[in-house]
Amino acid sequence: MKQLTEKLANDIVQAAFKTIFPDKDYQSEKIKQCQKQREKEKNFRNQTSEECFKKMVEVIFYAGLLAKNVTERIESILAALGNFNEVSKFDENDYEKFYNQKNIIKNEKKIKACLHNAKVMKNIDLKYGSFINYLYSFSDKLPNDTEATEKILDDLRAKFKFIGPRTGRHFLMMLGLPTVKPDVMVMRVLHRLGLIDSEKDINKAVEICSEIAKLTDIPQSFLDLLLVKIGQSEGVELCTINNPKCNLCGLEPYCEYS
Repeated sequence: MKQLTEKLANDIVQAAFKTIFPDKDYQSEKIKQCQKQREKEKNFRNQTSEECFKKMVEVIFYAGLLAKNVTERIESILAALGNFNEVSKFDENDYEKFYNQKNIIKNEKKIKACLHNAKVMKNIDLKYGSFINYLYSFSDKLPNDTEATEKILDDLRAKFKFIGPRTGRHFLMMLGLPTVKPDVMVMRVLHRLGLIDSEKDINKAVEICSEIAKLTDIPQSFLDLLLVKIGQSEGVELCTINNPKCNLCGLEPYCEYS
């Protein structure tokens, strides 16, 4: 496994950026992404429980499915399942009411998870006053408290369905907490770069991403964007499982696969 240095971290990030956004200026985009993250942190406490629940529903439906297919239907999905106060009135056995709605992705497990989670969100909202207040019960230093983020993740996984080590981090990242979503593409890229020993070692991947973000002074959400999109540039899939197009990828000089 490679030793991560400040130079290597910056080289990787900038090479990924140039591959994905060949016509954009890295420093300008870095400033923009840092400002975006600061706005997220500033508005973190103002998020309503319904806004948080809608983000959870999005994460659940995007997990494991082609993003394009979910994006095309996400408005219908949120219209059907995004209001936890209404959805919490139903049980998992009522899933067919939602399953048969027009333009919704017909995935029984995901729908049932949302029905269960609506009840959990309702209980949290009643107990703490809001979902954000529940998060602050772990630390008053949020959103910038990495240790608390890990505790929150464990509690979310215990309470909510379909919230695992990947989807849980995706959800927390969408809320504005400092983490990445270690999906298949992120794990593959990090492994091929020699930064993790296994594509299954999520904890190590999260640790490496946190370190890269610190060394390059960029938000983890921006790093996540770069690592995910490096798999596809200009509509061309690059970092595929088999026969990746390494010659089109700016990370080739640092990649152990090529």
